[in-house]
Amino acid sequence: MINFKEFFTFSNLFSPTTEPLKNGLYFFGVFGLALLTSLFLYLTFKRRQIKFQRVFQKRIADALFYLPTLMILYLFIRRGQIETASQPVILVSLIIIWLIWLLFLLYYRLAVTPKLYLEYGKKKREENYLRHGKSKK
Repeated sequence: MINFKEFFTFSNLFSPTTEPLKNGLYFFGVFGLALLTSLFLYLTFKRRQIKFQRVFQKRIADALFYLPTLMILYLFIRRGQIETASQPVILVSLIIIWLIWLLFLLYYRLAVTPKLYLEYGKKKREENYLRHGKSKK
């Protein structure tokens, strides 16, 4: 199990370590799962989706691809016992950046996307009105 009190101490975060990460398999599993989810999202893009839906899905796939790839690279550097690049602060900063990115995407989904759906519905009603003319009431 991960001892978070020991992991986040100042001396542990900034000391270049040459030993492999004790719980690297857990991190590797989480980041590998994120990569597989990203590849799945890339493969399931639908061309008939609304443009902002495709853009949002691509942003999620990007968030689940780029930073976890760097994190897996960091784990391999740590496993290879390269002293200068194996400070735990690098891993912590990558995880924090990834979480901020995911929180931004969550905000976008909850706050911005409903407005885009309303605009899209309004545009579709206008197109339908122009295509079929006025109602016969």
